[in-house]
Amino acid sequence: LTRKILEVSGRKQISIATEMDILDKYLTLEKMRFGDNFNYTITTSDKIDEDYHQILPMLLQPLVENSVKHGLLHKHGAKNVSVHFELDEQEANLLCTVTDNGIGRQKSAEINAKNRHKHQSFSTNSIHERLAILGDKHTKFITEDVLNEANEVVGTRCMLQLPVL
Repeated sequence: LTRKILEVSGRKQISIATEMDILDKYLTLEKMRFGDNFNYTITTSDKIDEDYHQILPMLLQPLVENSVKHGLLHKHGAKNVSVHFELDEQEANLLCTVTDNGIGRQKSAEINAKNRHKHQSFSTNSIHERLAILGDKHTKFITEDVLNEANEVVGTRCMLQLPVL
């Protein structure tokens, strides 16, 4: 994982296949930590050519790490995270979605408030800085709660919309 990160750190863009490989290596390490309670998927739509379509390196890893660190770490029972890549209908934008079944943003914020002196937010700031590099009006970053039928928070979804590179 470290070698892969070092390999891509100086590049302006990498293939989705390379990003998926980095995410897979990272999530494999997390699975070793959590054991059988932890599952993950990394998928693409049929429209994505993993070797052709490009993404900024290390853009999604902080989102996935946030899901694990803030959403799943304090959750009891099965822990799931999914990463999905697809193109919008016009095939002009890449849509990247990270979804977990964690404790949700509010409970996570309450835990972070108790540990404020220990917690330093890196991921969200890093993502906004990296998106500023693109400077494209079509770039979007949305974080929302996942709700069940009873309107209870059952996870978090982060979505990135990026222009196709």
